[in-house]
Formats: sequence, structure tokens, C-alpha cells
Amino acid sequence: MYAISAILLFVCASALSAEGPAFRVENLRCEGVADPLGIETPLPFLTWNLIADARGARQTAIQVLVASRPELLNENAADLWNSGRVSSTAQRVSYAGKPLRAAGRAFWTARIWNEQDSASEWSAPSNWTMGLPAPADWEAKWIAGPETPAPLPIFRKEFDAARPIARAVAFVCGLGHFDLFLNGAKVGDHFCDPGWTDYKDSCLYVTFDVTGQLREG
Repeated sequence: MYAISAILLFVCASALSAEGPAFRVENLRCEGVADPLGIETPLPFLTWNLIADARGARQTAIQVLVASRPELLNENAADLWNSGRVSSTAQRVSYAGKPLRAAGRAFWTARIWNEQDSASEWSAPSNWTMGLPAPADWEAKWIAGPETPAPLPIFRKEFDAARPIARAVAFVCGLGHFDLFLNGAKVGDHFCDPGWTDYKDSCLYVTFDVTGQLREG
């Protein structure tokens, strides 16, 4: 009984050793945030974690792909950046691809090589959305209430969506705090947006993905 158990244990251990330790790339972040909105730096830093089933696994090289659409995330089609294989133990890299347009969206994935020079599978895709960093990016005009302001003024704008919306992003800048509503429902879960600043020097804005709250018509 004990001899058979020992043989079975040895066989199982040998099989696992032959396959090698399983490892993967997870927890993709841009500027430390998962799928962030409103990134202003032109060369954001990208990070990830190595997840391994065996102790002692370590990263020896990386490759990052960035594309304008998720279906382009392969080595032959990534249209924004293909880092190629880079020897590195750092789980962080700065974007070094084509210039990113204001309000544009970038999708990315990563893979790594371990100490045995085995490559992981590509990670699940992640993404980030650029903000509006330059004054020229803003086409909006300031709006204001009557000269005798109400304690909580409401600004309302109606518009028609003539066709189905693929994606819609709202950039809101307010002097003081605001709540944004769309089709009668509050947008996001934020409170007391934006943060206070000296309005003579800077005005903060907040970015929302409102695609799910829009409808045709």
C-alpha cells in the first residue's frame, strides 16, 4: 500500500516537472489604474503582475502590444506599438509607440518569458482612454446661470443621437462641485467632483464613459 502510494506520487511529480510551472500575466494597469479614463501624459507607464503556480518563478523578458482596436492585438497588426522582446525583470514599461490622439482609446496586452526562457500566453486585453491635455483639445464654452445664481443651479442640454453610438465619453469641468445626469440617471459613482483648486491657475475636469446610458433617438 505504501509502496504503491509512493510510486504514484513520484509519477505525478515527474509529470508536473515535465510540463514546467504554469505562469501568466495578470492585473494590467495604466498609470496604476485598471482601464483608466482621462490619461494626460503622452507616454503613460504600464504595469502587470507575474502569477505563477511554482515558487521561484521570475520574469526575464517582456513584450507589449498596443493597438487602436482590440482585434488588432497581434504581433503583425498592432498599429500603435509593438515593443518586441525586451530583456527585463521590471514589471513596468513606459509606452513608446505612436503619438496618442486626444480622447483616443488604446488597447494593450503583454506576455513575459520566465527563467527557463518559456513564454507565457498573452494576457487578457486592457485599455486606457486619453484625456484632453491641450487647450486646443477643448471646443466647449463656459456656461453660467443667471446673474443672481440659485443655490444649486441646473444646466440642461438636449441632443439627438441620429444613429447607434459606438462609444461616448464626457469630459466635465466645473467651478465648484457637480453631479452629471444623463437620460434621468446619475453618471458614475463620484461625489464632490472635481477637487478644489485656485481657479485662476487651474481647473480640473472629470472623465466619464457614458456609452451605456445613451440610446438612439
